[in-house]
Amino acid sequence: MSTDHGTTNAVIEAPPFLEAQFGGVTSRRLIGHLADWMILLLFTLLAGFLSVALSVVTFGLLSVPLAIAWAFLPFAYFTYFTGGPNAATPGMRMMGVELRDISGARPTFVQTGIRTFLYMVSMSAFAPIILWVFANPRRRALHDILTSSVVVRR
Repeated sequence: MSTDHGTTNAVIEAPPFLEAQFGGVTSRRLIGHLADWMILLLFTLLAGFLSVALSVVTFGLLSVPLAIAWAFLPFAYFTYFTGGPNAATPGMRMMGVELRDISGARPTFVQTGIRTFLYMVSMSAFAPIILWVFANPRRRALHDILTSSVVVRR
């Protein structure tokens, strides 16, 4: 005779994030994002001066490869920092937020590369789509949802 009266022994897992980790994330993301673009502006200016100097020295032979590398700089910046050990860009760290995958683990470089690509496509072609952040209780942007990632407070 069974005594469990229809109960199961299944383990109920708690969600990996506390709702408090989403408080103030939108404003922190925005300010951190602006800080990251200011840092990128400085890197871009330095890369631009270096590109011009190297193009002159090589009589233009490095112009095209350097232009491609220069255009790749923002992609490399966001992918490297969000896929790294801190799971946050310098601007995100400054604002106390970090990127996690939906299970709570640090995202992989592949995941952050795809996320960065989707972010750049959505921001360049569909800028109003970023408003999705305000319609979502966990303040996830479309590129976060498509890559199963979330930005939370540390």
